[in-house]
Parts: sequence; C-alpha cells; structure tokens
Amino acid sequence: MNETGEPRQEVEALRERISALSAAILRISASLDVTTVLQEVSTAAGICARAAE
Repeated sequence: MNETGEPRQEVEALRERISALSAAILRISASLDVTTVLQEVSTAAGICARAAE
C-alpha cells in the first residue's frame, strides 16, 4: 500500500507498466533488424517512463 492508502491506483499503474513491457517484448522479438529493435526499445522505454509518473 502506498502512503495515501490507495493500493488500487498503484496496482493499475503496475498493470499498465507490465502491459507496456509485454507489448514491447513481443514487438522486439518479432524483428531481428538491429535498427528496428533499438527503435522499439527506445519507444518502450519512453512508454514505461511515462507510466511510472
């Protein structure tokens, strides 16, 4: 539980991050092209960083 006592919001934020990571893993594993993989990693990192805010 977080300090404000709102565990549901924390759980939802974690679900969003896990979902973004899962989607990124699927996109990254679908390509063997280094440039494409690096772009997907960069995009996924941005999404995860925003979800963590």
